[in-house]
Amino acid sequence: MESVNLLVKQNLILSYRTCGLLRNNKKVLLQIEDGNVLIPGGHVEFMEDSKNALIREFKEELNLDIKINEFICFGEFLINGDFNIQQLNTFYEASCDNLEIPQEGEFELKDSDGKMQKFKWFDEDEINKLELEPKVLLDIIKGKQIENKHFVVNE
Repeated sequence: MESVNLLVKQNLILSYRTCGLLRNNKKVLLQIEDGNVLIPGGHVEFMEDSKNALIREFKEELNLDIKINEFICFGEFLINGDFNIQQLNTFYEASCDNLEIPQEGEFELKDSDGKMQKFKWFDEDEINKLELEPKVLLDIIKGKQIENKHFVVNE
């Protein structure tokens, strides 16, 4: 599992994450954490590239050997608060030839650290009902093209 690599200076945090969309039978696999719906993935380790990090994260959390098919976009989240966070994110389409996980509904799995992780296959109707912030995440899940393959969210 991830040993989170963050750069911290006073009240500033720089975080680098990678996320992957895995689709099967017109459904997309998303993670549910503390009631929030997330695109699966995790932090990129120091001196690791984002593709290999995503492959590692899917192996650690779902015990899946994925392939990276396509770069979707790069996103920057600038979050102002007690700590100012700049989170850099890569988003990829992924595939898996051997899905040895439930292929319907919601399920939980123990990750490589023994922590329970919750996932769910969402169909198009369920995706359309999601209220994700920022809205660009919903566009990514729906497979819409992101202008210039780059976005910035300043909160």
